Amino acid sequence: MPNAYTDDEMISHGTFISKWKANKKDVEKNNDVVTYSLTGSSNIKQTVAPIKELY
Repeated sequence: MPNAYTDDEMISHGTFISKWKANKKDVEKNNDVVTYSLTGSSNIKQTVAPIKELY
């Protein structure tokens, strides 16, 4: 294991998936919010990259 990762905690695949889903939900929770100002409106969409299972 590279030295850069020696302090990282190993987690199971299931724990990773549940943390990924929670992060995705948190990041995308404000996607339907429209902000209005004197010059117009804006709607910023944030996304999380999909997981690509290789097996």
